[in-house]
Amino acid sequence: MPSPDSKAVLTVLRNVADFAKTVGLNEYATAFEKLHTRFQTEKPTLKALRRSVEPVRNEFAIRIRETLYDDRRAPRRGMEALVKEYERISVALLDVIYPPDPKSPEIDITSFAGSECVKEKMVTFEGDEAGVREVVERTIEFAQRYSRLIGSGDFAAAYALTDTGLRAAMPYKRFAGEHERAAQEYGGSALEFLMDRIAYVYSDEAARRKSNTSAEGWPKNTVKEARRGRVIGFWIRDRAAETGCGGALWIAEESDEYRIAKFDFWRP
Repeated sequence: MPSPDSKAVLTVLRNVADFAKTVGLNEYATAFEKLHTRFQTEKPTLKALRRSVEPVRNEFAIRIRETLYDDRRAPRRGMEALVKEYERISVALLDVIYPPDPKSPEIDITSFAGSECVKEKMVTFEGDEAGVREVVERTIEFAQRYSRLIGSGDFAAAYALTDTGLRAAMPYKRFAGEHERAAQEYGGSALEFLMDRIAYVYSDEAARRKSNTSAEGWPKNTVKEARRGRVIGFWIRDRAAETGCGGALWIAEESDEYRIAKFDFWRP
């Protein structure tokens, strides 16, 4: 496990010790001060923090609930400012014990070709920023092309735009049947896919190899290196009423052509 920033660890331990003293929990103030002293000379690791700091933190949290909160878990009268401060340092302490995953970078696609067709202009990406434009622009163009085929009822042509993994798992008859069932469930045939946002894109090979199959909903048989991104939107099924259903498209690339790796519908 990686080593957290020593300065951040010492700062939060100092703050928690001082806060414990402020609220009269001197035994915990002493415990956190000892931990602060220890990590001044010992480089903190996540393993060490979880073994030594977390048990003290858990006991402290129980005593804090008894001290600052009433039976309904609301701040006791006059304790509101202390509760606010406790919640701030509690989050900071948890963040050094269990660091949050780094936030993926985002890019504004306003200047990209086709961006006027996507409602949300900020796109999360993994990989080299230099590769994002191509993936985004090709994704938009491809999603529009696929949408037109589905909207015209040409399921055979739309099926031809799916990848080998989807075709292996879903024969054409089932593919067409899924769209026909969606038409019955969601109030009519799909007419147009409106893109709300491009949820994320993988802009280089390293990012694609690291992509998470289960968390991101990719089919297990989609080759990781083929993955490009996912588009979230809305399938219009009644133009007059502006009703339809939610939808998503998982986009892959095979033989230099973008393909549908997976699709989904849901009730808005």
